Amino acid sequence: MKKKFHLWIRRNQIVVYFVLLILVFAFASFTVYEKQGNYPGEAFLKNIIASIQNIITPKYQVNYQKVVENFDKEKEEELANLRSLLDLQENSSYDLEHASTIHRQASFYFSEVTVNKGQKDGIKEGMLAITEKGLLGKVKSTTKDTANIKLLTAKDDSFKVAVVVYSKENIYNGIITGYDEDTNEILVTSIRSQSDIEIGSKVETNALGNLYPKGIEVGTVAKIEMDSVGVSKILRIKSEVDFNNVKYVSIIRGEKE
Repeated sequence: MKKKFHLWIRRNQIVVYFVLLILVFAFASFTVYEKQGNYPGEAFLKNIIASIQNIITPKYQVNYQKVVENFDKEKEEELANLRSLLDLQENSSYDLEHASTIHRQASFYFSEVTVNKGQKDGIKEGMLAITEKGLLGKVKSTTKDTANIKLLTAKDDSFKVAVVVYSKENIYNGIITGYDEDTNEILVTSIRSQSDIEIGSKVETNALGNLYPKGIEVGTVAKIEMDSVGVSKILRIKSEVDFNNVKYVSIIRGEKE
């Protein structure tokens, strides 16, 4: 907010100084000639001032209104995010460490985010990162004060997470193996071709092998395809997580004691 204001001042300082100079001159002139009637050039000066006011004042009013509207919107979003974190903390059965995004490289925008929590906060490589909407990714590396989180949107064949699909009264195991950035869908493979899965079925993390916590929401089945050899099915999962706008992250450190 402050940066935007200072930038606005720098860009418009010549205009501001010019307007102030005219106003000061006008005020001084009106004071001196207040009792002497009109002075030479008074009408001309008034016309200039009026013209400047008509051009500049509405512009500044509109900009000010936009600044206020944007600030109110950002404030509301911030409060909503904080409420979501509190709800997540209260309702989760896991020990969560909340963190804020502090860096996101343009070249790895869809792959990684850096957060302001690290080893001193009990964060370790391989821990899952979530938002109030569901699974976000997992911790790739840590320093004392920060952690790099690899997102589900990353193009990394080694990033695999076991999941379970609930359809009707049946349960099917699968593995997250990729992300389709064209359709914004998570890809789940290793689903038996005979499986009876419906569109809209819920997908969560699986504790298979005790590698990751179970019950973390991944999304819902949006589309079902057969693989290239017709042996298994590929599920396309729609997630509620906004991977393009990651401000807050909750890292699962383990079960609540």
